[in-house]
Order: sequence, then C-alpha cells, then structure tokens
Amino acid sequence: MPDSIDLARYAVFTPPDPFEDHTGPFYFRIDGDASKAGTVHCVLPTEPRHGNYAGGVHGGAILTFADYALCLVAGRAADGGTNTSFAMTVSIAVEFLNGGRVGVPLEATGEPLQVTGRLAFARGSLTQEGKTIALWSGVCRHVARTKAMAHVPGSKPVMSTSSTPAGSTSP
Repeated sequence: MPDSIDLARYAVFTPPDPFEDHTGPFYFRIDGDASKAGTVHCVLPTEPRHGNYAGGVHGGAILTFADYALCLVAGRAADGGTNTSFAMTVSIAVEFLNGGRVGVPLEATGEPLQVTGRLAFARGSLTQEGKTIALWSGVCRHVARTKAMAHVPGSKPVMSTSSTPAGSTSP
C-alpha cells in the first residue's frame, strides 16, 4: 500500500448512497482486472467523528468500511469492473486484530473468491500505515444495476472517473 495517499487518484461512488456519504466519504480505485486480487483499493480518511470513547477508530466505522470494500470487490468481480452490477451484502464476518487511530487513513483491499449467477464471495483486509487492523470475508448478492436503481426516480448509475476531482460526485 502506498506511503502517502493521493485522493485525487481515487473516485467516490455515484450515484450517492446516503449512509456511505454520511459515514465516509469512502474512496476507491481499480487498477487492472477487477476479477483479480488486489486490484480494488479503498480508502477511508478517518476523522474525529469516526472515533470511539477511547480515541481510536470506532469498530462500527471499521465494520462499515469493510462492508464497503466487500461490495466493491465482489460487485466489480461480478461485472468485470463495468459498474453494471449492484452488490448487496448477504453476510459479512470481520475479525478485529488491532485498533485504528483517528486521523490516519484506513485502507482496504480484497480478492474475489468465486462469482456465481447470483452470489459473489470475497475476502480482504483493512490496514493503517501497513498494520493490519481487521480481516473481512463475505458474500454479496449481485443484480443488474439498472434493475436495482429502477425504483429511484431520476437516478442514472454512473461511476466517477479520474476527471472528476476526489470528494465530488457527478450527477
């Protein structure tokens, strides 16, 4: 993982997800074949609002970020990186290995394990400054994004591109 993270090289997912937007922002980048391990890289810049009473990153923030990474890794493996699949978590397991520090970005990578007609299986890790904070594994149900978004008036499923500055979303 990089020593310093240039968020301008990352995107935020669009269309917006109200909970992810409230909790994040979460950033991601896909380098290469999305069906291969390590090609999806996610970043959560941690802030005081992500903290717990002891001053570390709250376990709920870590779990939410793991869920985001699972859906990106599994969803992009299911659609070959085309953003035509919508991934919904069926199950997730997270093992917390170390505490995270507020003010330091969390990073996530993963590997797709198997994709079937309706399910995608993946696992990965969350790190902070090279230290493993948590391991995750899970299963997502994937459906065509157009079908999943059909109930949202005026929504157009698109992915931010490198031409859109990090932290902004396209309509």
